[in-house]
Amino acid sequence: MNYCYWSIGVGRRRASLQACVNSARQAGVFREFHVFSDHPLKDCNTYDAMTAEAVEGIESLLYMKAGLSKLSFDCFIWIDPASRFCRNPNGPLAALNSAPIHVPLEFPVDEKPSGFSLDGLAAEAYGRLFTENGVYNRVYYARAAFWIVKRAAIDAVFDWAKRFMAAAEEAGHRLDERFAISYVTQLLGADPERHTWRQRPDLWSPDSGPDAAEKGSAIFLEKPTEVPAFPPQRAAISCL
Repeated sequence: MNYCYWSIGVGRRRASLQACVNSARQAGVFREFHVFSDHPLKDCNTYDAMTAEAVEGIESLLYMKAGLSKLSFDCFIWIDPASRFCRNPNGPLAALNSAPIHVPLEFPVDEKPSGFSLDGLAAEAYGRLFTENGVYNRVYYARAAFWIVKRAAIDAVFDWAKRFMAAAEEAGHRLDERFAISYVTQLLGADPERHTWRQRPDLWSPDSGPDAAEKGSAIFLEKPTEVPAFPPQRAAISCL
């Protein structure tokens, strides 16, 4: 299957996305980048980010549905603009494990104290929200800085994500697309264990920046998140 990388870089994030693409080329990554931005980016296929009507909280999913579905790739790999490449990931599509979408799942939310904040949502509420909306396996957290979707699944992924966001709002939670992407992966991916980052530590890990590069990671995020880094692992892609 053929694939490309894609992302969104508007305003201050545009420079970060250009740095991401530059690092990819320097690391020997020559797959196409298809990006939505408010200004042309070098070494990218750039589309006007202002032509698609934004849906609050699921902007990247909207661009995925409105734009990517028209491109002739079998799969699309989302890369957060703050990502930097250290090397070319090997066989990233294998992480799908026959599922329509993959995001590296990091840890079961029930391992955290009930009030532990996961991107602003308490761990207990995170697990309950997923379970109430059809995820009956153990619920995992994912930050969705890197994810893969099959072109044939774009409409279904978008529809399930919208339903989840609506259910979350009805339950009193204003969430963003990171939660929706994690939810859809766990809903459609059957066995969550097949999508944990430890299944493909060569591809992505939650280790942080320079540490990730030293351990052989291909990609890392520059800025820290509120989720603590994990113990050292070799990986292709990593987050701060």
